[in-house]
Amino acid sequence: MKHKILVFLFSMVSLVGFAQNDHLEPLNGYFDMYSHEYEYYANIRSILFKGMPGSPVLRYLVIPSFETEYVLQVDRGQANNTYYINVRRAKQSIWSTKDKSIIEVEKWRNSISLEDLELIKQLYQNAILKTQYVVRNTIGTDGTRYYFSVDEMGLMSGQTWSPNKGSTMEKLVNISEAIMNEAKASTFVGFSAPLRAQIKELTLALFL
Repeated sequence: MKHKILVFLFSMVSLVGFAQNDHLEPLNGYFDMYSHEYEYYANIRSILFKGMPGSPVLRYLVIPSFETEYVLQVDRGQANNTYYINVRRAKQSIWSTKDKSIIEVEKWRNSISLEDLELIKQLYQNAILKTQYVVRNTIGTDGTRYYFSVDEMGLMSGQTWSPNKGSTMEKLVNISEAIMNEAKASTFVGFSAPLRAQIKELTLALFL
């Protein structure tokens, strides 16, 4: 009987911990970073973000441990109410390649409607507004870190690290990956109906 109670309590603690951590976390500030991070993040900006506006409407940045870095960014066009999705992926790892000058970047660019943009923006806003700190017993090293940013009189941002399967944060990542994959297609004219439905469903879940 005692064993069953302990198993039950352990399960409840695990579930509570999972629920509490199923949200974005704040980004580290300049004075919170490790020394090696300064140069790495500067390289990401100079290589991956090169030529893109410094004030995006929104951004989705992915930094894996064992694959190459990539970013999706929505920028304003020169004409009123025109917007573009820029997707970029490094062909070589920015982290592990010693000679940064040889790194090539794949690029895709497509226009996006204001309607589709508002769908993503609201989704990211809802997720970022629930950003909060967590207390960890261990520090993850290998995995993938995902960064989400949206412009609201300046960028608001949040991050998550290798979210658990079936979690809200995994759904946020999966939708962002689907957006990126659809936007890379040369025939892209807007989000598919299933993708729009997923975005709306998760946006509502994050609002509640």
